[in-house]
Amino acid sequence: MRTSRRASYLPGAALAAALMLSAAGFAAAVGYQLELQAEPRLAAVNAAAPVAITVKVTDATGAPAADGTGVIFVTTLGAIAPENAATLGGLARAELTSTMPGKAQVSVLVAGQREVVEVEFKGAASRPAPKLPSMVRIDGRYVAYSAEYDCITATDRARARQGDLVIEAGNIQYQITRGLLKAQHDVRVSSGEANLEGDRLCYSVSSGSGTLLSARERVERIGFHADDLAARGAAQDNADFEPLDTSDTSTWVVARDAIVFPRDRIQFSNATLYVGDKRVLTLPHYVAPLRGQGGLLNQVFSFTSSGGINLDLPFYYAADSAHVGSLQLRHRARGSYAYGGRGWSLGIEEQYRLSPGSAGKLAVDDLTASTRSLRLDHSLDFGPDARASLGVNYYRYNPNYPAALTGRAFYSRRLSDADLNVIALGSSIGGAANWSLDGNLRWGGMELGRSGIGYDVTANLGYGGGQLGYGEGLCVGGGLGVSPPAWEIGKRTAATLDLAQQYQWAQVGGLRSTFDAQAMLRQGLGGLGTMSLSYNYSLSQGGYYASYGRQRLNLNAYLNQGMLWNASGYASYSLDRDTLFASGGISYHLPIHEKGAELPWRLDLRGSYTHFSTATAVNSRIALGRALGRYEALLCYSPTSSYGYSAYGYGYGSGKSLWIELVPLGF
Repeated sequence: MRTSRRASYLPGAALAAALMLSAAGFAAAVGYQLELQAEPRLAAVNAAAPVAITVKVTDATGAPAADGTGVIFVTTLGAIAPENAATLGGLARAELTSTMPGKAQVSVLVAGQREVVEVEFKGAASRPAPKLPSMVRIDGRYVAYSAEYDCITATDRARARQGDLVIEAGNIQYQITRGLLKAQHDVRVSSGEANLEGDRLCYSVSSGSGTLLSARERVERIGFHADDLAARGAAQDNADFEPLDTSDTSTWVVARDAIVFPRDRIQFSNATLYVGDKRVLTLPHYVAPLRGQGGLLNQVFSFTSSGGINLDLPFYYAADSAHVGSLQLRHRARGSYAYGGRGWSLGIEEQYRLSPGSAGKLAVDDLTASTRSLRLDHSLDFGPDARASLGVNYYRYNPNYPAALTGRAFYSRRLSDADLNVIALGSSIGGAANWSLDGNLRWGGMELGRSGIGYDVTANLGYGGGQLGYGEGLCVGGGLGVSPPAWEIGKRTAATLDLAQQYQWAQVGGLRSTFDAQAMLRQGLGGLGTMSLSYNYSLSQGGYYASYGRQRLNLNAYLNQGMLWNASGYASYSLDRDTLFASGGISYHLPIHEKGAELPWRLDLRGSYTHFSTATAVNSRIALGRALGRYEALLCYSPTSSYGYSAYGYGYGSGKSLWIELVPLGF
């Protein structure tokens, strides 16, 4: 099923979920639109590049959801990271991988609403290797991490360890993004009693397979697997043995050793940070995240026009394979409640790993203040077909919700021909307690005969107190979604149709039915990009009726010309409520070349238009940017004095017409 239609409800949980899943501002539960995409939808088992899962979250008017709105990703097959995310500019992303063939049903939960996308993995399953963890430890007399290239280099008695596998060489390089480990000069590979020797090596960390090149008597390629070094088919003729040239790196971490948790973080011991040739600081432990941070210092510092300076200075007092502990000195600017109150605060974070399938994080914010708050998140992995997560949040620093206690438990399991999801939610806010328990079964990805018509069926059963729109009691529901095959109008033009019918019966509130339809026209623009036009129709009867419009037109456009320029635009018009929201922007890299930085100057224009009832708002901003290492300095001008661009997505400023911002590249 395509997943651009309005997200279905999890009955009895929407209000409580909104309070639990929003990290900043406790987003409202009603009226969210989820557009979920997976790229690619068909992937290979153990592929080097993960499947990108992207969800776009918009509110009743079509505007992007508030930054920091909580998003949960759950998959029935493979592994997805991160499992908990927050929106930036209305978007949240995760990466999906699998070592087993089959169809993965990826569920996304936002404010009590759920949407599903299906990804199919093909190919041979990887050999079970429980003693081969994904964690890789690298040490040597010299260990350095290049932030620009996401690459670790170890020289002089270099060694890499992954479980029982040990690789020793004169030089070892781990290209983390590609998941490739390369070694040169007197390479020795051992696993238990087995040993191999050669001159060069190319090894895949995710699959545990590698190729050793030996040229002592004659050139020989030896293929092996990490568990016992036995041959696993023919060696790769196209294996890439050449190390990456990282000599132009501007930001380095030099350490005694490094432990890499792919798609999560790198832990360094006795770490020194360098920018250029200048030493910045030395720490006994340092942890660098690997989830699209755009640079080592980006998570530490940002400056925004809407709030001012945000600082997050961690001091790691412990960092090993099972435990990371840190003190967090923070300064939060105006309008932020994501990590404690505004101003200076001290926090503590404990990340732990009880077993390969059991890990979590405990954080205490505002440690020395009366607004002291606590967050606990724990995830459990029961194999490729089952996941669970637990979460508790105790907020005291948000003046709108003082002493708010919320909790959640989520369980997902892939059955033989269906997906089972169970969610329990509870909250106590301002003296009002709410709780709910909801189970959902989905039979998806099915085809009606040989017609090409896809369909899915859902059924759910819930019970709770203070359920949204119904009150306390039992709630039962079911639904049917239908997707006829896409109609190829031309070489670059296609039309699609999605239909969904849902029924909900509640002990308090009675019967409600909801019908949703979306017709979409997609137009390819060759190498320039794509655009789409969709019509959404929603009809609800009985019980609670959401406040957003029943008929809506949406226009999306994405254009780019290589690295020179890119543009995007989005517009949503409610036909029955006379509501229009539109936003767009264009970024153009000026053809000015400088030594060490190609096209560092950028011109950026953004704007938005909102019309709701009798109110109209227009905002615009133009900025000239200059890349400075892993950051970009922006000189901004807004004729409306209310438009700002921040490291967490663009939004409203603080009445300034001309200002300077410093933001991380990649946001």
